[in-house]
Amino acid sequence: MIISRLYFKNPIICYQLLIMKKIILFWLGVLFTTEIQAQLHIPALSPMAVSQQQIGLGKATVTYGRPSLRGRKLLGTDNIPHGKVWRMGANEVTTLELSEDMNLEGKPLAKGKYALVAIPDANEWTIVINSVSNQWGVYQYKESKDVMRFKVKAEKINPSIETLSLVFEDINPSSASLVFRWENTQFKVGISQDTDAIVMAEIKEKTSKENPNVSVLMEAAEYYLMMNRDLEQALIWSEKVLGKVKSPFRFNLKAQIAQKLGKCDLATEAAKGAIEYAERSGDVAAKTLAQDIIKGCKK
Repeated sequence: MIISRLYFKNPIICYQLLIMKKIILFWLGVLFTTEIQAQLHIPALSPMAVSQQQIGLGKATVTYGRPSLRGRKLLGTDNIPHGKVWRMGANEVTTLELSEDMNLEGKPLAKGKYALVAIPDANEWTIVINSVSNQWGVYQYKESKDVMRFKVKAEKINPSIETLSLVFEDINPSSASLVFRWENTQFKVGISQDTDAIVMAEIKEKTSKENPNVSVLMEAAEYYLMMNRDLEQALIWSEKVLGKVKSPFRFNLKAQIAQKLGKCDLATEAAKGAIEYAERSGDVAAKTLAQDIIKGCKK
């Protein structure tokens, strides 16, 4: 104990120990850096991919590993057997992330990130949405964590698809199909959003205010025109909008609504206003639309 205290009180020894400590730390750093630099950067056999699609007012994003056949037969064999849960890709489990509430094959699914796995079979697959999205494969998969399950029809395709793909097709403003293709199998999962209900709720909320914004009234009138819904109300909104600021677009909006209602005198009057303002601003497209409305009313 006495020797130890004397040892550490000696300034020369303390200085030597400090130098030795720095040397040891330096060489440990060199060894660690060399080990990192010695690691090889090898491309993945099943590279990751992302498919993303806007659906309605939100986005659906699928992240998955893309395995290739490389001369193998996989689906329906011991590698990927029928009747057992499969990650629907490679490496980490395939995930589906929704930025808004949507419907999968007509079933409601809340926004969030999920594991997207499947149970293959010859003629139909069971698609499983599981709440644990950070799994490696399906080794930790638990059925108790499933959010929903549904079946989809599997189709045989030729020629064989070498590399697994999950892509969005059948694109519409409020729906799309997530299409799985690999080997000789294809199936689709319909994803949709009831945007009309969302938009109508927003229109009701914003147009019922004491002094609704002119842009809100204009967009509401446009939406009603597009959906062919309560055109009398749409006409009232278009007149309020035109009363604030006159423009070729606003005249044409009123003209289009009036034309759909069969009120051709009103439609023609508004279209002539659109032509007048379009000529002032040089808006050729608005002028052409207004002329078409007048021609349509003369038929």
